Order: sequence, then structure tokens, then C-alpha cells
Amino acid sequence: MSKQILDSHREIWNKRRLTRYLYNGWYRDIANELSGKGATVELGAGTGNFKEFMPSSVSTDLVWCEWLDVVHDAMALPYSPSSVGDFVLIDAIHHIHDPVRAIAEMERCLKAGGHIVIFDVFISAFSYLYYNFFHKEEVDLSADLFVAPGSPADKEPFESNQAVATLLFFKELGRFTSRFPGLRVVKREVREFLLYPLSGGFEGAQLAPFCMRGPLAAIDRAAIKTLGRLIAGRCLVVLEKAA
Repeated sequence: MSKQILDSHREIWNKRRLTRYLYNGWYRDIANELSGKGATVELGAGTGNFKEFMPSSVSTDLVWCEWLDVVHDAMALPYSPSSVGDFVLIDAIHHIHDPVRAIAEMERCLKAGGHIVIFDVFISAFSYLYYNFFHKEEVDLSADLFVAPGSPADKEPFESNQAVATLLFFKELGRFTSRFPGLRVVKREVREFLLYPLSGGFEGAQLAPFCMRGPLAAIDRAAIKTLGRLIAGRCLVVLEKAA
């Protein structure tokens, strides 16, 4: 089933100019946050689109696809301590069974000064409406991510809690920094208001034509500047490993 979802997403990627436009802009922003300390490893690479944007990156996921470089579990990384320059997670951390354990693994593998760059869902009062009612993945703002979950044996790779990034890096930031004193939060940025939900992403119906991308992007920037966390639907988080 997971491979079928990824195949479907690749087909949508090739057809939807607006989705490609959005993600390629996000990929540029992500690339600008890399430390350059060594190899860049993408966890949860899915359809492999970031790899196309940045061919030097190592694309990995839990489910094998022919366009990936490596298959492994984010909660048990195969890399030596202090051997990776940067980790990138795009729409991935909310799919990991135990995201706190995965972050601990990334911290172990990162070189000093290396970055974990996370681009994911942000749950605001506005975005909750479409993520909860018009998206098939769960939104659970009551989850305690700092308590180890049960066995992932019965969990499908595409099951998720879309609130993970919001909980870890915004609502529970104090607990996160206490748990990870060796990781410095260097960026927490919220973004995206109308353009992303109107694009349909990979799952929904596209409600805006490609020609409207400019005006909608301008509305988004102005609205986010004013209302920010009340309306945002995405976040960019950068963590840096201390020397």
C-alpha cells in the first residue's frame, strides 16, 4: 500500500505545476539552511523530489522505492556518531512512530555544527480546519510525544499525527529544549496560509489555477506577517548540534 501511495504522489507531482512550484520554493529555503559540514541525508524522502532538486543529498526512507539511495528506520540510523553534516525532513517527522527517539538518533549522528532542517505541517486555528476535516491523516494536539509509544509493529508507515512539529517545536518547546540541551533551535518560522490548501498538495483537489500563484503568494506573505501562528499551515524549523 505504501509503495502505491508513493507512485500516486509521483504521478501527481508530474501533473501539478502548482504543487511543484510550492515545493521547489520550499526546497530552496531548506537548502539555504544547510550547514555544509558534510553529507546531507534526507529522512522520509518519499517520492524523491528533494533528491532531484539536490542530487548530492542521500535519499532514505522506510519503504523501498527504486528512486531512493538507502532504506532504513529513522529511529535506528545506520550512521556512525558525528558523521553526518545535515539531516532534512520534509513532511516526514509527523510519520515517525517515535519522533523524539528519531531526533536523538539524528543528534548522535550529526557533526558539531550540523543542522536538522524540518519542514512540516503547522497546526493553527485556521489550518486545523482543513488538516482535521479535509485530510485523511490524524491531528492529535493532546499527544505526549515525550512518553515512549508502544510497539510500531501494527503501525503502517503512512499513519501519522500531523500535530507533531507543532507540539515539539512550539507548544512543548520548553520540554524539547530540556530533553535536547545539545540541540540549539536556530529557526522556528511559520508560513503558508491560502496557497498550499488551494493547491491541493498531493491528496486534495486543486482549487486555484497556476496563474494565481503570484497574487495568492502575496496575500500569504501579508497575512502571515500580520496573523502568523493564528493562520499558518506550515513551519520551517532548524536545529543545530552544539560543538
